[in-house]
Amino acid sequence: MFLICENCNWEIIPMIVGAWLLGFLFWMFFFKKRHSKEVEKLSTKLEQYEILIEKNKRDFEATVYKNQKLTNEINVHSKTIKSLEVKIQQLEKGN
Repeated sequence: MFLICENCNWEIIPMIVGAWLLGFLFWMFFFKKRHSKEVEKLSTKLEQYEILIEKNKRDFEATVYKNQKLTNEINVHSKTIKSLEVKIQQLEKGN
C-alpha cells in the first residue's frame, strides 16, 4: 500500500489524522484567542492607515492644485513684466 514503507499498514492513517486533529484542537484552545486579538488590532491599525493615506492623498492633490494655480499666476505676471520692460525700452528710445 505505501511505497515508502512496505511493512506499514492502514492503521497509520487514522493516527496521522488523529495527531493533526489533536494539534488543531490544542492550537484552538491555547492560541486562537491571542491570535484573534492580534488580528483585530492589526485590522484596526490597517483601517487607520488607510484613512490616513486617503487624507494625505487629498492634501497632496490640493497642494498640487495650489502649485499649478501659483505657477499660472507667475507666468501671467512674468508676461506682464516682460511687456512692461518692452514699453520702458521703447519709451527710453523715444526720448
